[in-house]
Amino acid sequence: MILARRDATERQKWVDIAEISIRTFGTVSDHSSWNWENKRLLIEAENHHLNGDLDDAKQKYLLSIGSAKKHKFVHEEGLGNELFSNFLAICGDVEGSRNHMVLARDCYAQW
Repeated sequence: MILARRDATERQKWVDIAEISIRTFGTVSDHSSWNWENKRLLIEAENHHLNGDLDDAKQKYLLSIGSAKKHKFVHEEGLGNELFSNFLAICGDVEGSRNHMVLARDCYAQW
């Protein structure tokens, strides 16, 4: 989704790929939620962010981070915090962005 935000000429290409991924991760998440749930939620968060659905994006980022933490995917918890930090910075929440980047760094250090 970062690529879709960077290059307007290829935005639809990346959106289409994300939508396929969301459907695929949704299907595998139904069979193995502990392994796929946080990934699906993170892609959904990024998709909401791209589409300007900021409240839905925030909710999905937080759910993704919580799922990764619950299932002990510390590196994916770090990724969720990092992407949420970027989202918060874009939304103007500098303090929240800083806090989540610190959490991301701590997750990566633990990993």
